[in-house]
Amino acid sequence: MEIRKITEKDLVQSAECAVQAFGGTIEPADLKMPEYDVIATFEGDILTSRIEIYDKQVYFGHGQLHTLGIGGVATKAEYRRSGSVRKLFNHIFDNYDCDISILYAFSSGYYRKFGYETVAPAMSLETPITNLTAKYYPDVHLLREENESELIELYNRLAEKRNLCFARNNANNFSLKPFETQDFTYAVKNENGEFSGYIAYNFNREESLITVNEIIFDTMTDLEHLLGFLRFFDANIKNIRFEKIPVDSPIIYFCDREEWAKRELKSMGSVRIHNVANVLKMKKYPDSAGNFTIKINDEIERNNGIFRVEYSNGTGKITKTDGEFDIELNAPAMSKILLGGISYHDAHHLPGVNIINENDDFYRAFLPADTQFYDGF
Repeated sequence: MEIRKITEKDLVQSAECAVQAFGGTIEPADLKMPEYDVIATFEGDILTSRIEIYDKQVYFGHGQLHTLGIGGVATKAEYRRSGSVRKLFNHIFDNYDCDISILYAFSSGYYRKFGYETVAPAMSLETPITNLTAKYYPDVHLLREENESELIELYNRLAEKRNLCFARNNANNFSLKPFETQDFTYAVKNENGEFSGYIAYNFNREESLITVNEIIFDTMTDLEHLLGFLRFFDANIKNIRFEKIPVDSPIIYFCDREEWAKRELKSMGSVRIHNVANVLKMKKYPDSAGNFTIKINDEIERNNGIFRVEYSNGTGKITKTDGEFDIELNAPAMSKILLGGISYHDAHHLPGVNIINENDDFYRAFLPADTQFYDGF
């Protein structure tokens, strides 16, 4: 079995493989080489499986982590259960230099075999618009292409305050042609006249539904103003649905009847640490001093071993060591806890965790984080 990046002569086979996994159709004459990497397994001249790899950055702790976005994982039907996807992931682990990777799993259990774990749950919330208590608020701004730089600056300023939010340096994930796409982006300003929050939404008159795909804000006042704008639809739209928001989103506090707010848990996405030392260094720790020692068991060799962390004033000193340790983690548990945090209770029930010594400094360092990421690949 050969593993390599696809070339132009492989485009049709790669697209056919994707169609077998995800459906759809292809027009061979329209296929072009992608701007991202696609690696594939081959049996002779036959492409049997493929994975798309996107180069990204996410906000974490004191800065950003180099991140691979993993997508388009597909295998031709007749080559499934042959181990080819495992070989592709091993190839990524061995050949791509990054801190973490993120994927949106069709099955969390399947990708747990490769060291991925759901970092945090997400939620959709649907409620009648008339259930919102925010006062009508008209002072909003419809964003278009001329607002691209302002929107990118606003997004990154707010995203860096949230755990694992993707950094954005272009408008690919925004809709700034509302009357061509029927996807609208509205922003509000704070008392200093600066953009301080935005929503991205579309609506369906037949279903009488507004779908908010992104809502990002700085303060509760910004949130109230965004919801107050959405209330203007209550005359001709019945319901509003917020997609992929944190389970503790304060939107619920603006619902007069909480029982009218239908909530559905979803996966935010699955994460995998490739370089645990870099993650531990980038993490923001408590100001008060503490220390702990963890043992990592992982197929990625550089992650294996015992790491001692001594922290104070928000930063940590990381040392690879030998000897005793407080807690032992396998790859999925490592990825979940070190990137997203965990409660004391959940740490005692998460598979892959072996607590040797109850060290409060560890739990203080890894309180559940405000994790939120949207971007598809």
